Amino acid sequence: MTTAGVADVDSVLGGGYELGTCALITTTCERLGERMFGMYFIAEGCASAHAVAIVREGGESKEEAFALAPRRVRERAPSEDGGDRGKKDDDDGLRIAWQYRRYLKDGKTLDDAKVGASARGGGKKSRAPELCHRYDASKSEDVSTLIEAGVKFHAFGDRQGESDERWSACLRFVEDFVRETNAKGDETVGRVVVQPETPSDDDGWTRCARLVRALKGLTYGTNCVTVIILSLEAAPARIAALIRHIVDCAIDVLPLDGPTSELESLLPDPHLCVGLVAVRKLQFQGSIVSPLVRMDRIYALQMHRKRMAIKPLQLHPEEESKKSSDAAAKCGGGKGGLDDF
Repeated sequence: MTTAGVADVDSVLGGGYELGTCALITTTCERLGERMFGMYFIAEGCASAHAVAIVREGGESKEEAFALAPRRVRERAPSEDGGDRGKKDDDDGLRIAWQYRRYLKDGKTLDDAKVGASARGGGKKSRAPELCHRYDASKSEDVSTLIEAGVKFHAFGDRQGESDERWSACLRFVEDFVRETNAKGDETVGRVVVQPETPSDDDGWTRCARLVRALKGLTYGTNCVTVIILSLEAAPARIAALIRHIVDCAIDVLPLDGPTSELESLLPDPHLCVGLVAVRKLQFQGSIVSPLVRMDRIYALQMHRKRMAIKPLQLHPEEESKKSSDAAAKCGGGKGGLDDF
């Protein structure tokens, strides 16, 4: 498995993304979903020396697309007299102790070697991903850092000819990237973020569904993970259901840009919440199932100073059933509810 770049996202996914899978992030606010589930994923790949590729909608340049990545927080180098070294060691010790307390609180096993075998791993044990690097969501990473990391870029709107050609060009770009990544050996992990243009008619949505199916086929059985960011709000119901059925993981992100009185009692720190996150499908066969996933599928997306976080809604046992349905209606709307699958 490989980390999503945010520890809270890994917890929701049961440990992170399983290699060889395809995830779908649907949102009515593409910037919000893209930032949390797309650019953190890209930034983590650069920090971990993974192979990274990104497809962006419209005519954005590489520099404009890369500017959305959060800046990595780097540790200060210790001074020659060791003045900072002791402080850094103390901080590391506290951070490690905090991680152990969190594992115990969530009921997770500290021996991740005992996790069950993955269906695609040929009997190998799935391990939890390494801890995510730290990022400052209030600042953008230097574009030169991502360029030096070798991030491959493709603009979905580059092709000005037939509509089919844009979808085909996107597929060829990802196909070449996956092939090159696999040729480097089993130790190389590939990360792909695809954000195509939102179709405007039924024919476009049919092409979009074909692209998603092809991306799933390209990713399956490889050392790559593909994350697709797409708004399904205007999609025909049958196409939206088909796309969610194809992928291994489907997550909805809904911004909270209006009154939240109906959800006020459910939200942890309402003044920090900027959206809702709903897990609509989770089918990673080698994942470590998080207690949060078993309790509920709807979470609050928070923005606190320099970091983004996902927190469970505050449900009381006697009110869980009623309030879960209320939050589901708020997040999923009347069209395509949270219980489609």
